[in-house]
Parts: sequence; structure tokens; C-alpha cells
Amino acid sequence: MFAITPIKQSDFVDLYTLFQEFAAFSGESELLTNSPEAMVREADLITGLIVRETRLYSVRPPFPKKAPCRAEPTEGRAVAYISWAFMYNTWHGKTLYIDDLYVIGEFRRQGLGKTLSIRAFEYAKANGCHSVRWLVKRSNIKAIAFYRTLGVSIDTERCICLKIL
Repeated sequence: MFAITPIKQSDFVDLYTLFQEFAAFSGESELLTNSPEAMVREADLITGLIVRETRLYSVRPPFPKKAPCRAEPTEGRAVAYISWAFMYNTWHGKTLYIDDLYVIGEFRRQGLGKTLSIRAFEYAKANGCHSVRWLVKRSNIKAIAFYRTLGVSIDTERCICLKIL
């Protein structure tokens, strides 16, 4: 089972661990210049969803002794996230920009990426966006095929421009 919740400041250390895993997966660990401390300073800019494993455990109240057990979920390790921000696109107007979508390898192909994407699309629509956009590496063939299953058009002609300050 999984719990999908909005990212909050108490998630930042676990979220940063996922950032590190994503950077390593992408072969770009040296490009990760963020830190949990910077995330705290810039917390108002961090929006999206985090996915945690959940486990059920039994709780038996101390009194009365014959009270039934009940199962309650407890949140475990972070296994996926999606982060986003609003932007203005000159062609489409208000747009939700997905910065990252990452699912730990052992949890892929379980519907988490699709669920997070759909939640982002719903969030965008509910907040008056006219489009959702994000980047994907041309070499990430599996991701491109996945995004196509979501009805996404993929522009293969543009390049990413980035200036680290």
C-alpha cells in the first residue's frame, strides 16, 4: 500500500534522498547542487506530491481487554515524488510545469508514475491551467513511451537551455 500526500517541510530530507537517487539514475549526480538546508530556505517554492510505503499494524486498546484490534496505517520510506510549479506560457497561458517525476526502481510498473501524473493533470485543471509541460531526455525511451500512454504530445525538436548561477 502507498500513501500519496502533498510535499511538506518534514518530507525534505527524504525528498532530497530521492533527488540524489534520481540524479544518480540519470547519470547526473554532479549536477545536483540542491541541499535539504536550501530546501528549507526555499520551502514556499516546493510543491508536489510524495509517495510513501504504508504498512498496517494492529492496535489493541489497553482497556477493555476484549476490545477488538484495529489496523492502522503507518507511513514508511519515500518511494516516489512529483514536483511542480505554475508558470506562464506565451502560447497556452497558465501552465503547470512538472519539474520532476521519479519512482524508485523496485516500485516502477505498479502504477505510481501514472497516478502521480494524473494527479498533477487534475491539480492543474482545478487551478485554472490550460496545459501541463515538462522535459524528458531524448535517451529516456521508456519514459517517452510511458508519457505517450498518457496522451502526451512530445516535441523532439527543442533543446534545453540552462545557466547555473
